[in-house]
Amino acid sequence: MEVVNQYDTSKSKELIRLILAKEEKDYFNTNCIVEKVIPMYVLANSNVARDVTEKLSIKDNIHLNEQMKLYKQFKLTPDLVPDKSILTQQHFLEFEKKKPFGKSSWVMIEPVCEDGYSYILKPIFNEDYTIAYVQFGNFCGSYCGGGEIQVYEYRNGGWHKARTISSWVA
Repeated sequence: MEVVNQYDTSKSKELIRLILAKEEKDYFNTNCIVEKVIPMYVLANSNVARDVTEKLSIKDNIHLNEQMKLYKQFKLTPDLVPDKSILTQQHFLEFEKKKPFGKSSWVMIEPVCEDGYSYILKPIFNEDYTIAYVQFGNFCGSYCGGGEIQVYEYRNGGWHKARTISSWVA
């Protein structure tokens, strides 16, 4: 299982680096990125396992369960985003605690993250690691942001966006 996890980590980093580079002008033009997405911030899909099974045609429940476990444990690391400040869950708790009464946490976030913050979740792969499901986006204010769920395919030696499943804008 360790070999599979190392392979998964390698493929995840490869795809995340590609997405960060290609989408920089849209979703990743912020100076901050979330280390681990807090579930309430993922607006796009509440039943990821069902959606992934359908979109990636995953038949092996053991593989799906392992992918979902890795997905939930995933945290961004400085090696993936060396040019961004990584916001941890502790940062958000401190922003919430320090905000003035009756105000949004954004009054605390804005001085640290001028253009808001981005997020990307761990890619979820099919059994042979040739198709991946990825969620990413950004928040740029209390009522400002956007994101997408995309499917990528590995062909001709590289990852290519195959289709956008859904997107949101606030």
